[in-house]
Amino acid sequence: MLRYLLYRFAAWLFPRVHEAIGYPAFRLVGDFVYWLSPRTRARVASNLRRVVGDDEARLQQLARQVCRNLLVNYYELFHMPGFSLKELEARLTIEGFEYLFAAQDEGKGVLLVSAHFGNMEMLMQVPLFYPRLNFRLVIERMRNERIFGLMRSLRTSQGIEVIPTTEPLR
Repeated sequence: MLRYLLYRFAAWLFPRVHEAIGYPAFRLVGDFVYWLSPRTRARVASNLRRVVGDDEARLQQLARQVCRNLLVNYYELFHMPGFSLKELEARLTIEGFEYLFAAQDEGKGVLLVSAHFGNMEMLMQVPLFYPRLNFRLVIERMRNERIFGLMRSLRTSQGIEVIPTTEPLR
């Protein structure tokens, strides 16, 4: 319940917090997560070890950056209702949509699949810039139903349709 209330408060507050404050604040919170949660730090380092090897100093540097990036992603999720579509579009470089238009012109559908890298919250808004195309975003349902509903409403705040993996596609 407390976690949900914190998320609700963040969803109310952070669309109103200017990025000059929000980004540094959430990077700092990412540092706190790194320093105050040894279990999270160890889990992140273990995952990174598969890629970068056993250089402990490098692993810890990267683990700290992962914590910072994760919290910046949360800031952008909570801040999403505060963005205009024009502001979102200015942040992204989008290439290759001509292939989707060509498939559509041929009467074909396209299934886009992406690795989970970068800020997925921003990436999920890209379809809004192409109203000619009909997008549905499929997301994993969270265990906490109240938090899931809140996250879903934040993700759809700009108008994108989000469908949980547990619901049938329309």
